Amino acid sequence: MVFTKGEILIFGVKVLMTMSQVFIGNYKHLAVIWFIGAFILFYMVLKWVPMIYDWTNHLRVGIYSSILYISILFMALQFPPSRIADDPDESVYYDYKKQLEIALWGILPTFVLGMALSALRLWYFHDFVLNQFK
Repeated sequence: MVFTKGEILIFGVKVLMTMSQVFIGNYKHLAVIWFIGAFILFYMVLKWVPMIYDWTNHLRVGIYSSILYISILFMALQFPPSRIADDPDESVYYDYKKQLEIALWGILPTFVLGMALSALRLWYFHDFVLNQFK
């Protein structure tokens, strides 16, 4: 029952993120909701580690860390710095958009970093916390 509770909570967050895209027309509000949802998903999977095999947990944490990174980029696109938002010249905005497109190359390193974070967390629990109970 414990495992299904966590999966249902994760599924519920995914459903809310999907429904928010349908029912919310303002992209600024949508960016905030997606950031909060992606952070919750990342935290739940990193903290909970539901799978039996380690590599599946690492893979899920890597995927959700990439989704969190993409939601941060979406927020950066929706809330640009004030000098870009107030400037009527569109070339400044397109330069900012180009910088964000370059930042998309960070998805793969974020995936690897999330997997490494999950591996380090499980390694810490296997080697240090488990030995405290012996």
